[in-house]
Amino acid sequence: MRRNYLKLIVIFLMVCSHPVSAGIFGHWFNQCQSLGARKVNIHTIQGSDDVSPLVGQDVEVQGIITAVAPQLKGFFIQEEAKDMDGNPKTSEGLFVFSQILPDIEVGHIVSVRGEVQEHFGMTQIKAIGVSRPCGKENIQSVTITLPLAEDFDWETIEGMHVEIKQPTVILNTYNFTRYNELTIGNQLLMQPTDVFEPRTPEASKLKALNARSQVIIDDMANGAPSLNQLLLPLDADDSLRIGSTLTSVRGVVDFSFERYRIRTSGALTVSRASRPEIPKLQGDLRIASFNVLNLFNGNGQGNGFPTQRGADTIEEYNLQLKKIVNTILTMDAHVVGLNELENDGFDASSSIAQLVDALNQANGKPKYDYIGRNKSAIGNDSITVGIIYQPEAVSPQGNLLVLTGENSPKDEQGPLFDTRRNRPSFTQIFQDKVSGRSFVVNVNHLKSKGSSCGIDDDSMIQGNCNGTRTRAAQGLTRWLSENFSDMPIYIVGDLNSYAKEDPIKTFESTGLVNTVNTFNKGSYTYTFRGEVGSLDYVLANQPGMSFVVDAKVWHSNAAEPIALDYKRHLVRSDRKKPQNFRNDGPYRASDHDAVIIGVSFK
Repeated sequence: MRRNYLKLIVIFLMVCSHPVSAGIFGHWFNQCQSLGARKVNIHTIQGSDDVSPLVGQDVEVQGIITAVAPQLKGFFIQEEAKDMDGNPKTSEGLFVFSQILPDIEVGHIVSVRGEVQEHFGMTQIKAIGVSRPCGKENIQSVTITLPLAEDFDWETIEGMHVEIKQPTVILNTYNFTRYNELTIGNQLLMQPTDVFEPRTPEASKLKALNARSQVIIDDMANGAPSLNQLLLPLDADDSLRIGSTLTSVRGVVDFSFERYRIRTSGALTVSRASRPEIPKLQGDLRIASFNVLNLFNGNGQGNGFPTQRGADTIEEYNLQLKKIVNTILTMDAHVVGLNELENDGFDASSSIAQLVDALNQANGKPKYDYIGRNKSAIGNDSITVGIIYQPEAVSPQGNLLVLTGENSPKDEQGPLFDTRRNRPSFTQIFQDKVSGRSFVVNVNHLKSKGSSCGIDDDSMIQGNCNGTRTRAAQGLTRWLSENFSDMPIYIVGDLNSYAKEDPIKTFESTGLVNTVNTFNKGSYTYTFRGEVGSLDYVLANQPGMSFVVDAKVWHSNAAEPIALDYKRHLVRSDRKKPQNFRNDGPYRASDHDAVIIGVSFK
């Protein structure tokens, strides 16, 4: 009988050690089958530097599966708790690249044999063998809190399972439908130079803090996602605005496309930020600035598409036009300075003329007119500024005045307001029909930060062409003061400068006031790479400011996903949008928010 018991024990041990049976009994032993290579721990592979000390070596590791990612051709493993080294500088996680995935799931313990590699900066093991599961263990997550500590290094938790327990807000949705990526943070992040002057310690500190306050979350795949597999649902009536709140995030830390990210496969719980209605303003007269994002109407007769900068088809243009019309009618401003109109003149087939026709048709009776009737295109740029107004409220006095490099104030370097780069500046005197008060509206679109203007002009902190914009501010203020002395002046438009940058400080040094900052400090009109700030303004001189009683931004555009604009295709893609991504409502009519001020001339 004793001999039979011994025989049973031997058979039991043989069965437990067999690869097929490891998944059945292995949770008692947590010892996977040997795959014939030198056994090391995951933290030994990761090491304490950016590059593994074992690159190129054939090794064997054992760990808990934390995520299975067939589309990434592999899975993530993490060291068992009992075998972790307790060194905060060495990660306990690793990506396993495996062309063929065995029958595994999250929580299984497996052994992996393969070559240690650095794949575009991500430490991984290229598997040549994976054991069958030999046990199961709960995953221990590393808790991340935003903002991260100043000495935090993502490399120390590369490949590990992490959790953000605090509520986070969505900061950037640009790559949401393109790559299923969202940038999240602990709060909305302001552009440093919108809050602090450039070249100051405060601006530098805020820049560093913003970098530690955000992280990308991604799915378990690269490339374009299926729209029914987005991390969160999306359509034109159920937007996913920046500021929307996630309750928690769980996933694994990956390094790909030169950025650390949290790959998540779990369900996300979101509280969606609501769309704000048009703000109510005090005052009798409203003046607004609105960037219409390349409103090009082809040849004005239904053809000429795709256009140089705007719609690709007449159908896209019609939807774009409807969204802009609904925005302007909802704002109900009495004078609107427009940016990014097609520079195709001012006759009946021009972009601005057809915009006004569409406004009046949608309103049911004439409400708006435009300045510059029957003029030809002004300047050589493909886009221009424009002015529309409500004739029942105000009447234009005199002709449209245009500031270019030819009539700009000059210095030893030439024209201060250089229209080889800035768009020509439009100025019109209006009279308020109720009070009889005359005032000046000046509309601008200064040179963008996008393309370089040269070493002496570009700024590492304030963007390309900062010098060009600063000189334009000098020239414009001098020209306005010479021509309109003591009149109320309102400078409106996309000045392509954040609130504390040199161009805006130049305007303010002459006595001009940033109206929105006065009444709604901390507001914004634009979002870029997860940070918000103001590029659009209504600046008032001292006589003009004495009549301003309110100023607000309508956040109908900048916070909205680009996927909800008028275009038929998703951003940088040939994939057509589903119909529920597009409607003619005012939200995402542009990428800039409108600025509106209320004045009272009574």
